[in-house]
Amino acid sequence: MVAAGATGVRVVGLDVRDLDAHADAVDHAMHDPRAPQEPVRTVIIAFGVLGDPEAAWQDPRRTRAMFTVNTTAAASIGALVAEALRAQRRGGGPAGRIIAVSSVAAERVRRSNFVYGASKAGMDGFFIGLGQALAPEHIRVLVVRPGFVRSAMTVGRRAGLAVDPDRVAGAVVRALDTDRAVVRVPRIFTPLMAIYRNLPDRIARRLAF
Repeated sequence: MVAAGATGVRVVGLDVRDLDAHADAVDHAMHDPRAPQEPVRTVIIAFGVLGDPEAAWQDPRRTRAMFTVNTTAAASIGALVAEALRAQRRGGGPAGRIIAVSSVAAERVRRSNFVYGASKAGMDGFFIGLGQALAPEHIRVLVVRPGFVRSAMTVGRRAGLAVDPDRVAGAVVRALDTDRAVVRVPRIFTPLMAIYRNLPDRIARRLAF
């Protein structure tokens, strides 16, 4: 981040599964006690677990773990960030914006990874609603729905229409110059998901992906 132009980087450790630690971590991340307070303009919420799609529904502990990280923790941190940005706005600071990284898997849950898809659907819906709730205060929320991204989470896996993280980042930067609430990466997912969301179940179940 420094190489890309940041004037400084501060790391605050957090295991997102520790829900009771969220409030302190968000407060420390957004308010540096060692420096004069600078307004927060952009918060990116980007974490999640993929896991083994078959084990995820056959082992209740793994089911709970996936929802804890992908849904509960994301919503908890999103609510804390939203309140911090609202307080900043009320204090005369900039409105700020939230970028929440979801997944196209959230748009219609598929049998092949339905626990992951369902957990991301909960997270996705929360941030769509949060954006609508914050709109009167001019705090923007952008929900990013990438397809398969080549990353540490997907090492050893393959999928069609795979993209690199840089491509996702570029799409996000371009979307920030608009009033869009959702961006899909790659863009071909916009028409594809429009079709897939409206397919009858008897047809959707036959698709091998």
